[in-house]
Amino acid sequence: MSPKSLHLDHFVFKVCGWIILVRRVWSIPCNGQPSQVVIGKLKNLKKALKSWNLEVFGDLNANISRKSAELRSRVKWFQDGDRNSSFFHSSIKRRQCRSVLYSLSIDGVISADQTVIKDHIVRFYVDLFSSNLDLIDHDLSIMDDIVPSLVSQEENSLLVDILSADVIHDAMFAIDALSAPGPNGFSGRFFQRC
Repeated sequence: MSPKSLHLDHFVFKVCGWIILVRRVWSIPCNGQPSQVVIGKLKNLKKALKSWNLEVFGDLNANISRKSAELRSRVKWFQDGDRNSSFFHSSIKRRQCRSVLYSLSIDGVISADQTVIKDHIVRFYVDLFSSNLDLIDHDLSIMDDIVPSLVSQEENSLLVDILSADVIHDAMFAIDALSAPGPNGFSGRFFQRC
């Protein structure tokens, strides 16, 4: 788990005060499209829950990670004995070599400057996931003959309709409460309890 991820254990739901925090943070207004509002509110909630977790439980994730690392180290030592030293150092060196991007060819020029590499990568993905409507020919009728229509107009209307609160509620309660958390760190139980 990366240091930025959020993991809510189920015992958190038994501690008083978490639902008040969720309601307070969720009531803070966010601007944008409905999906952007939800994503923004979840990001704000994630930050608030991390702070709350630190205040209420201390740095629980760090304590668990440290103890887990200690246990793994002891098991490895018992398995490999004196060989642990060379095994450890060689695995760390391999990991470091794989983790670093030393140089990158940018427009035919090889650059080793980490700032230039970072800026180029960021610019590449911004350009990749941004759209420029000026480049798109607005008469797309020629595409009708090339690309088959797999979704009827009626199905398309259902797909783009705004979902009702009942449909969202039913979907949330269809999630297994004890399921693994999603990429945002929130489990099914979290959404059902809120």
